[in-house]
Amino acid sequence: MEPLLIVGMYKSGTSWLLKCLSAHHQCLGFNEIDLIKSVGAYRRSFLFKKTFRLHDPATRIQTFFGKSSWCHLPISFYQDLIDRSEKPDQTLLDLPPRMVIDRITQHFVPPGHRPRHDENYAIPRNFLFFKQERLEQLYRAILHTKDLDAFLNTVFQLVEEEMAERDLTTLRYYVFKGADQISVIDALNNASRPLKKLVIVRDGRDATISAIQFRKLMIQRKAAWVKANDTLDYFKLLESWGHRVAKVRKRMDDASYYVLRYEDFNLRFHETFAKLLNWLGLEANPDTIEAIHSRTSFEAVTGRKRGQEKNEVIRKGAVREWAEVLSKQEKKEAWRIAGKQLQALGYPER
Repeated sequence: MEPLLIVGMYKSGTSWLLKCLSAHHQCLGFNEIDLIKSVGAYRRSFLFKKTFRLHDPATRIQTFFGKSSWCHLPISFYQDLIDRSEKPDQTLLDLPPRMVIDRITQHFVPPGHRPRHDENYAIPRNFLFFKQERLEQLYRAILHTKDLDAFLNTVFQLVEEEMAERDLTTLRYYVFKGADQISVIDALNNASRPLKKLVIVRDGRDATISAIQFRKLMIQRKAAWVKANDTLDYFKLLESWGHRVAKVRKRMDDASYYVLRYEDFNLRFHETFAKLLNWLGLEANPDTIEAIHSRTSFEAVTGRKRGQEKNEVIRKGAVREWAEVLSKQEKKEAWRIAGKQLQALGYPER
């Protein structure tokens, strides 16, 4: 068994890719949890050099458990914990791990939740996949970690212990997904354990349209990780996409990375997925790939035809939506801002 990380890019099919790999009989997937950004971020030093620094313990706990679909706790969770501590001056960090995990478990009722004893592993798993004791170990690791690499190794160790207990040792990969880890991807360079990373990219003009619609939806739903005043400026977000692509391009010759395009995955699924499975050393029988496609396609997951829009997380599944949505002037501006990176990934100006 070895870890496999889907590290991006944002609104480019990372969730779909996770579903596909989770449906493969040699993989076990986990719902979105950003193992890197949940514990730290890059900050500029006084010499203007960016260095990766850990968040403070409270931020790590709140981000790890409250700002991901892996656990996705309501904001009220934190106040509830403090209220039940019976000590007015007590904070979340002062509570015993068992109490915190108990309260998380009681709050955690996500859509499509499956109990721990459910052995249908063909869908991404969530927080409650682990035994209580391992969840407490995980909580301590988040709270007390001093080093990203040590934290990752602890997470991987707990996963492997859980899988061994469930007799899942014949699986090849366990898959973690973070939609926008590209922005902190340099933090993985010093990992002591070899890590394979998957990057799925999408035409930035389409990805930015999806990003704006997704953020609007999350603001409506009052998601814990979204700020009501988040910027929704199309061209600023497109520029940010370009910065991330620049990071991807630096690693396209790195043997530990595999880069694929959303458009290829969308329009030529069987061929594109077979190449990825071969790179991973996984069984790539056409019947296996067809079974995965029939379970994970846009139509199968949403009940809608591809291109049929709905105000949901899985919105439209479109390719080249930008060509219809952007004005002539907006298309020119988009190419001026991101043309270099779009062209490098094989996307045309028109």
